[in-house]
Amino acid sequence: MSDEQDKMMLREIHSAVIGNEALGHEGLVKKVKRHEEWISGANVKAAAVIGGAGVVVFLIEILFRK
Repeated sequence: MSDEQDKMMLREIHSAVIGNEALGHEGLVKKVKRHEEWISGANVKAAAVIGGAGVVVFLIEILFRK
């Protein structure tokens, strides 16, 4: 490969990883960060639902013991 082809390939890789806001391309770095934030938010929501279900089951158990 020539130097020009190497530079072009590096520009394409850089564009894919970092993105190009002028062209509306998000880039892998921002996309992965966005997905990680969504996943952590989903984990918190799932933990809240499971915790709430545990409390409801506990309260129902107390009601039926009496």
